[in-house]
Parts: sequence; C-alpha cells; structure tokens
Amino acid sequence: MSTGHGHGDGPVAEELAADVVGRALHALEPDEEGRVAEHLRECAVCRALLSETHETMAALAHALPSQEPPAGLRTRILTAAAGLLALAAVVAAAVEWDIPVLPV
Repeated sequence: MSTGHGHGDGPVAEELAADVVGRALHALEPDEEGRVAEHLRECAVCRALLSETHETMAALAHALPSQEPPAGLRTRILTAAAGLLALAAVVAAAVEWDIPVLPV
C-alpha cells in the first residue's frame, strides 16, 4: 500500500502528504506554504488529498455538539494576557536601560 497518495512510497512521498495536510490545517511556515502551493498547481493527486482533508475536517467539525466555554475563561485569558503585557513592558524597560533581565 502506498503512503504517498500517488507519489509512491518513501520519505519524499510521506513528506509531501504531510505538507499537504499541514496546509489544510494552516500549520505550515511561510516558506513551506509557498513550496506546497507551487506543488499543488502541478499535482492533481495532492490537490485531491487537500480536498479530501478539507472534507474530513468539515465532517469532524460537525461530529460533536458545540459546547459553551467554561465560566470565567474569558476573564482568565485576559488576566493572563495583561500579566504578559506587563512583563513585556518591564523587559523592554530593562533592555532600554541596559539592566540585566535575568541574573548572570
């Protein structure tokens, strides 16, 4: 059985298939995205895999009932983000004043 979805077996075929699925998941780095987009223009097999992956993702999205997030989640996220912003401000000030941020 071929794991490369029409590209034969082996690491190159497996990498191509993984990259196509990665594109469907919006999980590629910009340079990978460009390389895969270029490949998809030329390869009907990988376009079919991309379409199949999108269909599977859509089916999975509707497979479970939606749920409301836990109470207080928004507040916890915003509190954590505010803490990170405060920390970033302290680090930026330390860098500006050439103060070591971490002990050496």
